[in-house]
Amino acid sequence: MSKVGLQAAAELIGCFILGTFIQSAQRNGAYSLTVLPFACWAVYMTFWRISNSHFNPAVTLVQILRKDYEFSPVEGVLYMVAQFLGFLLSNLAVWWFYRNLDILNIWEFQGDEQYIEATIMEIVG
Repeated sequence: MSKVGLQAAAELIGCFILGTFIQSAQRNGAYSLTVLPFACWAVYMTFWRISNSHFNPAVTLVQILRKDYEFSPVEGVLYMVAQFLGFLLSNLAVWWFYRNLDILNIWEFQGDEQYIEATIMEIVG
């Protein structure tokens, strides 16, 4: 695997872990909110040396636009796609594990719009 591929994979995995922690904390309440900062720190420190831990398309866009930082637009787009997929997969995972098990009809809309809102806000942010 190439260096850029490894970096994009680190972004995808990091975004998946962060998204899962954040959404689980929203659903579980105060106890999870006390663990969340440490989880975020651990994820950032784990992937810092591999991909500089962007984990946010806005941060990646700023790195592309900076003149004093060597970060190609192709790398940036690859990072953003990996970040989007990581957060999308975390949305699907949290939805899957927190869904109502009595309702097996996944085609019918059930519950609130937290997952869709979180994904849209991550794309916009």
